[in-house]
Amino acid sequence: MTRRIPEEALDLEALCGLERGFPPFLVPFQVRRAEGMVEITYRTEGRRRVLEGARRPRSAAEDRALWEGVLMPLGTCRAWGLHPGGFLLEADALFASPDGRGVSYLYVPARRPAFEARDFRRMALALMEAFPAADLRLENVLLRGLLAEEGPEALLRRLERAVRETRPPTAESCPTEPLESAGPSGAPRLRLVGSPAMPRQIAVSIRPGESFTIGRFDVTLGVPQSDFEFDRRTRAVSRRHALIGRDGRGYYLSDQGSKVGTFVDGRRLRPGVPCRLTAGCRVSFGDAGADYIWEESGWN
Repeated sequence: MTRRIPEEALDLEALCGLERGFPPFLVPFQVRRAEGMVEITYRTEGRRRVLEGARRPRSAAEDRALWEGVLMPLGTCRAWGLHPGGFLLEADALFASPDGRGVSYLYVPARRPAFEARDFRRMALALMEAFPAADLRLENVLLRGLLAEEGPEALLRRLERAVRETRPPTAESCPTEPLESAGPSGAPRLRLVGSPAMPRQIAVSIRPGESFTIGRFDVTLGVPQSDFEFDRRTRAVSRRHALIGRDGRGYYLSDQGSKVGTFVDGRRLRPGVPCRLTAGCRVSFGDAGADYIWEESGWN
């Protein structure tokens, strides 16, 4: 699959960022310049179109996963140096990720947005027609948002509220461990840009010479082992995953031998080797949605 744009329209900043690694919500592509044009070839091998799964019986959980996969990239793409107008907003251009658990878009690295809000609404309505919702309440939530001409981020918030309001409180769904680190006012923090199932922020309050550990609650021990712990069911995060330290120059991050790795701006850290944290960098614990932006501006 190939698209062509004039060479002068190429977004070099976005292209340079993608050369370091493609986020999971994009279909990888290659770029070739020829006669003043840029040819973008998408590598769709191993991926199937999302519409290929249309009309088969679905569960409410599958519906939620589909719409989270569709909406999340459009709301978080700026953290990767991308803009929503670069996404090809057509239902038949959506691909399932190789693991089958997410949605991958085709992205056009042009300086000016190629797509508009009405393109998003058209795509969303086409998906709703192709995937009749198992939960009519979910469908109504999405329709209300589209009629109000809300964008992807507002629709995602609607979806999250609807899921919280309709999920019955059970012993299994109620966490027994803290899901969010509030921290004192002014503490630097990791702000969520990944899966909405993850804690919204991790506040890091330490003095120079101190460290802050991050891991997953170990149900076999039953007591905290790290300063911040993800829910015990967050299998993508190791029980002893990473450490944030502070010295005279600022903050740094190191992986503590986790199984799935710790990443900064898409680069996997070597265990025990510290990486300096800079405001706005993207920190990922594993590759299953525990993705955060490091924020210091306005926080002391």
